[in-house]
Amino acid sequence: MKKAYYMDYSKEEIKAFCELFSFNEKEFLYLSKQTINKIFETSDEALIVKSYFKNHKVNITNSPVLTRTLIYEALKIKNEDLKLQNYLIYNSKKIEVYNIENVTKYLSFINEVLKKDDIHKKGEESFFRGQASFGWKLLPSIYRNDKWIENEDLMIKEMIRRFPDFLNDDKRIEVLTKLQHYGLPTRLLDLTENPLTALFFACDDKDSEDEDGRIYYFSPTEREIKYTGSDLVTILSNISKMDGNFGSENLEDEKGRFLWFIQEEKTNFTELLEPDAITKWCFVKTNLNNERIKSQTGSFIITGTGKTKSDVKEITDNFEEKNKLFIVDRKRKKDIMDELKLLGIYEGSIYPDLTKNAEFIKNKYKEL
Repeated sequence: MKKAYYMDYSKEEIKAFCELFSFNEKEFLYLSKQTINKIFETSDEALIVKSYFKNHKVNITNSPVLTRTLIYEALKIKNEDLKLQNYLIYNSKKIEVYNIENVTKYLSFINEVLKKDDIHKKGEESFFRGQASFGWKLLPSIYRNDKWIENEDLMIKEMIRRFPDFLNDDKRIEVLTKLQHYGLPTRLLDLTENPLTALFFACDDKDSEDEDGRIYYFSPTEREIKYTGSDLVTILSNISKMDGNFGSENLEDEKGRFLWFIQEEKTNFTELLEPDAITKWCFVKTNLNNERIKSQTGSFIITGTGKTKSDVKEITDNFEEKNKLFIVDRKRKKDIMDELKLLGIYEGSIYPDLTKNAEFIKNKYKEL
């Protein structure tokens, strides 16, 4: 077996590295700051890994490149097929990585993969999603902060109190849609039918400029797509009215209250015929009732809950199911945004309201 390039590792240390970074669960690992910070946790594995770095006088915070390399070397001892590409460790025998450096290359990749691997089939629709940080889980933004998901119901109540006329919809899904498009974290995950719009979002977040972006792809059949009147959509959207402890674990105790919320929308809804419906997720197309929603097609994934609200499984897209990763080079994000602007994809077209367009024009002339 090939010896690690930098330093020796004991069997116990190799096992600790693998378990700490959950590398046995997937064939790739993105070494974001959040991932590396697992070293500072209090688990037995974290203490062993932290001790390894301390014994070899490696400052984890000040030496990010060396830290990533040492993690890679430890994992590679277990699997010689691993490769390290910037922040990404992946199994080169099982995973194909597509590096997006410009718009032309991106569209070529998309076209090639969809045709070659039969990912998109007749009768299916195409949806894309771009995330500015490869390290983010494929989950709605409300799951990025524990306090948000714990207080989901309270955040929405506060917004309705402040904007009662704007948020006066009978259907909860319509309220969530409006809140999503105006920046409040919700249980909706934005999708788009336009791959260029997805690329825009993979480059747009200023807080993630130093991280690679990622593109996701979904191809549900027409039957798998729900609309605002769907019973499943009504069930999943009304979970947002329940407190942070709500889930399959206490459904029996909370069923009466939950059904009461649902009956505010559907008076003839008397029973949860499928109790596990609250743990599902589905594709949903909402009504195109404002300009911002129209510009982004109003297509989403809406998620349910697990044992509690914070216990939810990550979604998997078609690319990952086919062992393909579309990664947007962090160093090329600005250049890609400039290319997209020439194609009419920019902040003012994505968010076609007065505030965003004023901001776009202000920055345009500021940079002259």
